[in-house]
Amino acid sequence: MTATWFRCLLGIICVIAVSDVLAQPVPSRAPASTHIFPAGGRRGTVVPVRVGGECLPPGAKFRVWGRGVSAQPILGAKVTTGDYHPAPRRAPTEIPISYPKEWSGEVRIGADALAGTVWWRVTCAQGGSGARPFVVGDLPEFIETELNSRLELAEKVTLPVTLNGQICEERDLDYYIFPAMAGETVVCEVLAGRLGSALNPIVEILDSEGRPMPVEEVTVGTDPVLAFRVETTGEYVLLVSNLSFHGTPKHVYRINLSTSPYAIAAFPAGGRAGDRREVTFYTLSGTGVPNAMKDTVTFAESHLGDGDGDFFYRTWRPHTNSLNPVQLVTGTLPEVLGDDEASSESPMKLTLPVTVNGQFLNASDDDWYAFEAQEGQAYSVVCRAVPSGLSTLPSISILQGAGTSDGDKVLAESKSVDSASRECRLEWTAPATGTYRLWVRDIQFGIAGSPSFVYRLSVRAAGPDFQLRLNSDFLNIVQEGDAEIEVTADRRGGFAGVIDVVVSGLPAGVVAAPAQIAAGQDKIKVKLKAGKDARAHDSMLRLSGLTTIDARVVERHALAPHWGVDADGVSVGEPMVDHLHLTVRHKPVFRLYCEEFYRYAHRGSVYPYDMTVERLDGYDGEIVLQIGDRQNRDLDGVEMFETTVPSTAQTAIMPIYLPETMHINIQSQSQLYVQAYTTFTDRWGEQQSLLVVSEKRCMIRTRPIVTKLQPEAKEITVSPRATTVYAELVLDRTTNFQGPLEVTLIDAPEGFVAEPVLFEAGAHTAVVRIDFHGAGTRPERTRLKFQGTGMIPIGHQLITETTIVLRFSKASEPRVAAAK
Repeated sequence: MTATWFRCLLGIICVIAVSDVLAQPVPSRAPASTHIFPAGGRRGTVVPVRVGGECLPPGAKFRVWGRGVSAQPILGAKVTTGDYHPAPRRAPTEIPISYPKEWSGEVRIGADALAGTVWWRVTCAQGGSGARPFVVGDLPEFIETELNSRLELAEKVTLPVTLNGQICEERDLDYYIFPAMAGETVVCEVLAGRLGSALNPIVEILDSEGRPMPVEEVTVGTDPVLAFRVETTGEYVLLVSNLSFHGTPKHVYRINLSTSPYAIAAFPAGGRAGDRREVTFYTLSGTGVPNAMKDTVTFAESHLGDGDGDFFYRTWRPHTNSLNPVQLVTGTLPEVLGDDEASSESPMKLTLPVTVNGQFLNASDDDWYAFEAQEGQAYSVVCRAVPSGLSTLPSISILQGAGTSDGDKVLAESKSVDSASRECRLEWTAPATGTYRLWVRDIQFGIAGSPSFVYRLSVRAAGPDFQLRLNSDFLNIVQEGDAEIEVTADRRGGFAGVIDVVVSGLPAGVVAAPAQIAAGQDKIKVKLKAGKDARAHDSMLRLSGLTTIDARVVERHALAPHWGVDADGVSVGEPMVDHLHLTVRHKPVFRLYCEEFYRYAHRGSVYPYDMTVERLDGYDGEIVLQIGDRQNRDLDGVEMFETTVPSTAQTAIMPIYLPETMHINIQSQSQLYVQAYTTFTDRWGEQQSLLVVSEKRCMIRTRPIVTKLQPEAKEITVSPRATTVYAELVLDRTTNFQGPLEVTLIDAPEGFVAEPVLFEAGAHTAVVRIDFHGAGTRPERTRLKFQGTGMIPIGHQLITETTIVLRFSKASEPRVAAAK
């Protein structure tokens, strides 16, 4: 091999190696919320909550808004989630993963609070998060307590009740037991995906022996709603689990469990503001055939209404004993009911403009309408299911002529499944003056249909109009920095004019550059600039579009998606909000680095990784280093011991513990992110907390373990009268470790103690004395965990662990020799 060829090959190898090292950056360094638990509360109560987040420092700000609700402005201490079954160690993956923390908080719900959805978010000096829903309810609230993962440990509840739980760890199941009377219909409404939860819920009703019971099930978005018709009086069990084996604190749910009727749809689903009309509510029966309840409804103005003829939705609770809110619609067009007898040959004639309330009464039901159109006139045809999130999936087609067969030419069509909003929308221009037909059917035509398959169809001459959309409901901007938010114009009715974008609610020190969506364009980026006098704080802004249409000024507020929606875009409240949260970030006061090249360390040891702190603008406060909440691959059990960088110091050691239980040859190396936080008072006298993520990774390749601690006997039988037992420990050594090792008891039930023991240098056995004089009730099997620590010659701390199980024999069993 020539020298030139060798250098080329070496260069290729180096490029591949460097690419591997530099690949897969941390998913994000921005602070974010992940969940709140419980995700709601009852009116007139104070609710302690755990707020989940990533890259949030201690002292983050907690914002809650909505009528009758308030919260403590600063999150409290970090909290643990409870006593869960330990998850079995599985082979790690190369997929980015996060490890959110939970912080204590409190939400106060006034007696005057409206039942429904309010909103919350978190902020810190590094930025803020999007909004998530918090549900205000009327029912008694029940908070699950672990361990309730077995049928015999099911928690007793009384209906009606709202259950609040989390599926934590992959073996977590939640069991609840409740009494029910024959003839009742028990309804179980799950709120998970519609809260923005990571949970994909599986819910079952069981009898007291654990056998599944037949239920009626519908889905609202991705969340199931079950109805169980009780045949025999007795106790029944609700089982909640996740579709996959995964579980974390952010797998949150709320379940309304009640015998009150649950309305899945209403007909007619809408009316004009001020109308009073009789509405039929279709409720789950548990048999698959919905029950019908009637009530007279007064339709009120929607809080999102602009008075421009668009569809406006509001959550409304009818004056019945229905438990759940039911989505109805307030419109501006004349309203009619569809004709179930209409057909292709004899369609229902519409006088425009009009809104039709229709139903697909059965699987073979489709609806036909006819309207007169003028040549060259643009028409807007919109159809959507009400409520949103149910299984109704309408489609619309425009056909030519009066029609005598199904083979007539389709001029235009739209399907709800092709739209993220599940809305059919056509902007259609008539090619000639005449009669045209509208064919409305469900995508599941021939398969599914019932009176609860409700839709609203609007047909009108298309007037020029527009709507503004944002791609996010929050924006972060650093002091003396710039930021931009993309604004999209949804143009309708042929409108192609100029739109001026106006930002209102800007805090002092922040300005928005003039912004205008040019004629014929759909998008623009609005630029904001924060000056040196902009305080690190959060504000609520509104973006509006202004234009002139037919000699009148038209204003539309921009809508933005929040974080409380499921995979189908369905939320427990409105899926869009009409505001933008702006957080002014404090200028960075430090940056965090490490050298990103491979180190080598033994599994079962602590590697002291060098970290560098670059202090900015003279900042000299204490800085705390900890393991990153976000990693680009599974940690495989790796831990970092929290370390404080003293005032003015610019270097530190981050102790990284590589457990002896790490998988072998699964990952070629550990690529670890460290994060660091600090707290300080800004020049306006406001307390600030800031967290940054290291700009480089700690790269460690693992070597085999050098020693292993284990018991001579993994299980020791102990007499019920004994108060002391001696256990022999064995230390398997390699030539890499021959020094002393101290062993301590690190995990045991209350009342069990053991003095530390020392393996002398070169020793392979030691005896530990375990006392349990003060132990209370002794379970049949008691697990004790021991940890041995020492130092290997290169100066790294060594950690090895083992467990011993004490099995307490019955009084009739002979006393064993190990007990003294």
